[in-house]
Amino acid sequence: MRRAVTQGLVLACLAVSAAAGVAHGEPVVGVDASASIPLSRYGRTVGEGGSLGIWGGYGVELTDWLWGGAVLEPRFSVFSGDRRVSAETSAGFSFSGGPRLTARLDEVELFVTALGGVYTDISGPFTGTAGGGWSTTTGLNYYLVPFATSLGVFARYDSSNLHAAPNSDARREVLSIGLTVQRRFLEPPPAVPPARGELTQRRHERNAHR
Repeated sequence: MRRAVTQGLVLACLAVSAAAGVAHGEPVVGVDASASIPLSRYGRTVGEGGSLGIWGGYGVELTDWLWGGAVLEPRFSVFSGDRRVSAETSAGFSFSGGPRLTARLDEVELFVTALGGVYTDISGPFTGTAGGGWSTTTGLNYYLVPFATSLGVFARYDSSNLHAAPNSDARREVLSIGLTVQRRFLEPPPAVPPARGELTQRRHERNAHR
Protein backbone atom coordinates (compact mmCIF):
# COMPACT_ATOMS: atom_id res chain seq x y z
CA MET A 1 0.00 0.00 0.00
CA ARG A 2 2.70 2.50 0.97
CA ARG A 3 4.60 1.69 -2.21
CA ALA A 4 1.49 2.41 -4.30
CA VAL A 5 0.92 5.68 -2.44
CA THR A 6 4.54 6.73 -2.97
CA GLN A 7 4.26 5.96 -6.68
CA GLY A 8 1.09 8.04 -6.86
CA LEU A 9 2.81 11.03 -5.29
CA VAL A 10 5.78 10.68 -7.64
CA LEU A 11 3.42 10.61 -10.63
CA ALA A 12 1.68 13.73 -9.31
CA CYS A 13 5.04 15.54 -9.00
CA LEU A 14 5.95 14.50 -12.55
CA ALA A 15 2.58 15.75 -13.77
CA VAL A 16 3.21 19.15 -12.20
CA SER A 17 6.68 19.31 -13.76
CA ALA A 18 5.37 18.27 -17.18
CA ALA A 19 2.56 20.81 -17.03
CA ALA A 20 5.05 23.56 -16.19
CA GLY A 21 6.80 22.96 -19.51
CA VAL A 22 3.64 23.53 -21.57
CA ALA A 23 2.81 26.95 -23.04
CA HIS A 24 -0.12 29.02 -21.76
CA GLY A 25 0.25 27.68 -18.23
CA GLU A 26 0.35 29.31 -14.82
CA PRO A 27 1.33 28.54 -11.22
CA VAL A 28 -1.63 28.40 -8.82
CA VAL A 29 -1.67 28.38 -5.00
CA GLY A 30 -4.48 28.29 -2.48
CA VAL A 31 -5.50 27.86 1.13
CA ASP A 32 -8.76 26.53 2.53
CA ALA A 33 -10.44 26.03 5.89
CA SER A 34 -13.41 23.78 6.55
CA ALA A 35 -15.72 22.21 9.08
CA SER A 36 -15.29 18.42 9.00
CA ILE A 37 -17.81 15.71 9.87
CA PRO A 38 -16.68 12.11 10.52
CA LEU A 39 -18.85 9.60 8.65
CA SER A 40 -19.87 6.01 9.24
CA ARG A 41 -17.99 4.22 12.06
CA TYR A 42 -15.45 7.01 12.38
CA GLY A 43 -18.26 9.12 13.82
CA ARG A 44 -18.35 6.70 16.77
CA THR A 45 -14.70 7.43 17.58
CA VAL A 46 -14.40 11.22 17.26
CA GLY A 47 -16.73 14.22 17.13
CA GLU A 48 -16.95 17.07 14.64
CA GLY A 49 -13.83 19.05 13.83
CA GLY A 50 -12.11 21.10 11.17
CA SER A 51 -9.26 21.06 8.67
CA LEU A 52 -6.78 23.43 7.03
CA GLY A 53 -5.16 22.81 3.67
CA ILE A 54 -2.43 24.63 1.72
CA TRP A 55 -1.92 23.59 -1.88
CA GLY A 56 0.05 24.56 -4.94
CA GLY A 57 0.31 23.40 -8.51
CA TYR A 58 0.31 24.30 -12.17
CA GLY A 59 -2.56 24.75 -14.61
CA VAL A 60 -2.55 24.53 -18.40
CA GLU A 61 -5.09 26.07 -20.78
CA LEU A 62 -6.84 23.25 -22.68
CA THR A 63 -9.55 25.36 -24.35
CA ASP A 64 -10.88 28.92 -24.02
CA TRP A 65 -12.83 27.88 -20.91
CA LEU A 66 -11.22 24.64 -19.64
CA TRP A 67 -7.97 24.29 -17.69
CA GLY A 68 -6.21 21.15 -16.47
CA GLY A 69 -3.24 20.59 -14.19
CA ALA A 70 -1.93 18.94 -11.06
CA VAL A 71 -1.62 20.00 -7.43
CA LEU A 72 0.18 18.92 -4.24
CA GLU A 73 -1.42 19.51 -0.84
CA PRO A 74 -0.37 19.14 2.81
CA ARG A 75 -3.42 19.16 5.12
CA PHE A 76 -4.01 19.27 8.88
CA SER A 77 -7.19 18.14 10.64
CA VAL A 78 -8.48 18.24 14.22
CA PHE A 79 -11.49 16.42 15.72
CA SER A 80 -13.10 16.72 19.12
CA GLY A 81 -13.06 13.68 21.41
CA ASP A 82 -15.93 11.25 21.81
CA ARG A 83 -16.39 10.30 25.48
CA ARG A 84 -17.57 6.81 24.52
CA VAL A 85 -14.05 6.10 23.25
CA SER A 86 -11.70 8.87 24.39
CA ALA A 87 -12.22 12.48 25.45
CA GLU A 88 -8.85 13.23 23.88
CA THR A 89 -8.76 15.54 20.86
CA SER A 90 -7.55 13.84 17.67
CA ALA A 91 -5.23 15.50 15.16
CA GLY A 92 -4.08 14.23 11.78
CA PHE A 93 -1.99 15.13 8.75
CA SER A 94 -2.11 14.14 5.09
CA PHE A 95 0.06 14.81 2.07
CA SER A 96 -1.51 14.12 -1.31
CA GLY A 97 -1.34 15.02 -4.98
CA GLY A 98 -3.23 14.54 -8.21
CA PRO A 99 -5.10 16.19 -11.11
CA ARG A 100 -7.28 19.31 -10.94
CA LEU A 101 -9.77 20.30 -13.65
CA THR A 102 -11.22 23.84 -13.84
CA ALA A 103 -14.01 25.29 -15.99
CA ARG A 104 -14.04 29.12 -16.16
CA LEU A 105 -16.76 31.49 -17.31
CA ASP A 106 -15.91 35.18 -16.83
CA GLU A 107 -15.45 35.78 -13.04
CA VAL A 108 -16.81 32.36 -12.00
CA GLU A 109 -15.12 28.97 -12.12
CA LEU A 110 -16.03 25.40 -11.18
CA PHE A 111 -13.22 23.05 -10.11
CA VAL A 112 -12.81 19.34 -9.36
CA THR A 113 -9.79 17.53 -7.88
CA ALA A 114 -8.95 13.87 -7.28
CA LEU A 115 -5.97 13.35 -4.95
CA GLY A 116 -4.19 10.35 -3.45
CA GLY A 117 -1.54 10.23 -0.74
CA VAL A 118 -0.47 9.40 2.81
CA TYR A 119 -2.62 9.93 5.92
CA THR A 120 -1.29 9.78 9.48
CA ASP A 121 -2.52 10.40 13.05
CA ILE A 122 -0.60 12.95 15.12
CA SER A 123 -2.56 12.63 18.38
CA GLY A 124 -5.64 10.87 19.71
CA PRO A 125 -6.70 7.25 20.22
CA PHE A 126 -4.78 6.06 17.13
CA THR A 127 -1.57 8.09 17.56
CA GLY A 128 1.25 6.96 15.29
CA THR A 129 -0.82 5.07 12.72
CA ALA A 130 -0.37 5.83 9.01
CA GLY A 131 -1.68 4.58 5.70
CA GLY A 132 -2.85 5.45 2.21
CA GLY A 133 -6.01 7.24 1.16
CA TRP A 134 -7.68 9.46 -1.39
CA SER A 135 -9.95 12.48 -1.63
CA THR A 136 -12.17 14.25 -4.12
CA THR A 137 -13.19 17.91 -4.00
CA THR A 138 -15.59 20.08 -5.95
CA GLY A 139 -16.15 23.79 -5.51
CA LEU A 140 -17.12 27.15 -6.97
CA ASN A 141 -14.87 30.24 -7.04
CA TYR A 142 -15.63 33.90 -7.71
CA TYR A 143 -12.81 36.27 -8.70
CA LEU A 144 -12.49 39.31 -6.44
CA VAL A 145 -9.47 40.49 -8.45
CA PRO A 146 -10.16 39.71 -12.14
CA PHE A 147 -8.60 36.35 -13.08
CA ALA A 148 -6.06 36.57 -10.23
CA THR A 149 -7.50 36.20 -6.70
CA SER A 150 -10.72 34.33 -5.98
CA LEU A 151 -12.88 33.36 -3.00
CA GLY A 152 -14.91 30.17 -3.12
CA VAL A 153 -16.85 27.41 -1.38
CA PHE A 154 -16.10 23.70 -1.61
CA ALA A 155 -17.12 20.23 -0.47
CA ARG A 156 -14.53 17.49 0.06
CA TYR A 157 -14.70 13.75 0.74
CA ASP A 158 -11.75 11.87 2.26
CA SER A 159 -11.37 8.10 2.59
CA SER A 160 -8.31 6.44 4.13
CA ASN A 161 -7.45 2.93 5.27
CA LEU A 162 -6.76 4.15 8.81
CA HIS A 163 -8.90 2.48 11.51
CA ALA A 164 -12.30 4.13 11.84
CA ALA A 165 -12.98 2.69 15.31
CA PRO A 166 -11.24 0.45 17.89
CA ASN A 167 -11.26 -3.22 16.87
CA SER A 168 -12.59 -2.32 13.43
CA ASP A 169 -11.06 -2.58 9.97
CA ALA A 170 -13.56 -0.13 8.46
CA ARG A 171 -12.11 2.71 6.41
CA ARG A 172 -12.08 6.21 7.84
CA GLU A 173 -14.40 8.62 5.99
CA VAL A 174 -14.73 12.40 6.43
CA LEU A 175 -16.92 15.05 4.76
CA SER A 176 -15.62 18.64 4.81
CA ILE A 177 -17.35 21.87 3.75
CA GLY A 178 -15.60 25.24 3.80
CA LEU A 179 -14.10 28.30 2.16
CA THR A 180 -11.07 28.59 -0.10
CA VAL A 181 -8.88 31.44 -1.38
CA GLN A 182 -6.94 30.97 -4.61
CA ARG A 183 -4.23 32.99 -6.34
CA ARG A 184 -3.25 32.57 -9.99
CA PHE A 185 0.11 33.96 -11.12
CA LEU A 186 -0.75 35.19 -14.60
CA GLU A 187 1.83 36.08 -17.21
CA PRO A 188 1.90 39.83 -18.03
CA PRO A 189 0.23 40.69 -21.35
CA PRO A 190 2.64 41.14 -24.28
CA ALA A 191 3.80 44.70 -24.87
CA VAL A 192 2.08 46.40 -27.79
CA PRO A 193 4.61 48.09 -30.12
CA PRO A 194 3.88 51.80 -30.73
CA ALA A 195 2.35 52.81 -34.02
CA ARG A 196 4.62 54.24 -36.74
CA GLY A 197 3.20 57.74 -36.33
CA GLU A 198 3.83 57.61 -32.60
CA LEU A 199 7.47 56.63 -33.18
CA THR A 200 7.92 59.60 -35.55
CA GLN A 201 6.41 61.96 -32.97
CA ARG A 202 8.80 60.68 -30.29
CA ARG A 203 11.81 61.29 -32.58
CA HIS A 204 10.66 64.87 -33.18
CA GLU A 205 10.28 65.41 -29.43
CA ARG A 206 13.78 64.09 -28.73
CA ASN A 207 15.28 66.27 -31.48
CA ALA A 208 13.48 69.33 -30.11
CA HIS A 209 15.09 68.84 -26.69
CA ARG A 210 18.64 68.57 -28.02
